[in-house]
Amino acid sequence: MSVEMPTADDLMTRTVVAIRPETTVAAAIRILVRHEISGAPVVDSEGRLVGLLSEHDCLRVTATGDYTQEDLPLGEPVSTLMSRPAHVVGPEAGIYSIAHVFLAHRIRRLPVVVGERLVGLIARRDVLRGLNGMSGQRGRRARRRARGAGLYLSATGRASEVIEIRLE
Repeated sequence: MSVEMPTADDLMTRTVVAIRPETTVAAAIRILVRHEISGAPVVDSEGRLVGLLSEHDCLRVTATGDYTQEDLPLGEPVSTLMSRPAHVVGPEAGIYSIAHVFLAHRIRRLPVVVGERLVGLIARRDVLRGLNGMSGQRGRRARRRARGAGLYLSATGRASEVIEIRLE
């Protein structure tokens, strides 16, 4: 019996903190700090994904001035600072292909879109939760098979030791 493969639809966060392109950099920083998130998608009034704003993008603001509040372009819209989403997935994308995108492109969040419309967001931790759930499925199935065959599994407690299987 195979383990069920999670998709983006299973893994994604559906309630997403999103920012509008016209939001000022100062307001966007307040949103990121208040929600304790490292970035957010930028969507237009129709819900179409137009960009991503990260902490890194916001920190770049400090490189433009003399490090005094008056010189920083905090009143600029995030549309001048955001990055364009280079990588997105659809709801049907599998967990392994999603993990590959994270590894290959060293990104922290991956928008899930249908057409151009944002429907969710996947973070690296969401993939880890999915992998953990898959691991749990394997373990439950192995225990059920072992009980059905009259086998009992016991771990020795150290990873370097072998799992002992006893027949009754």
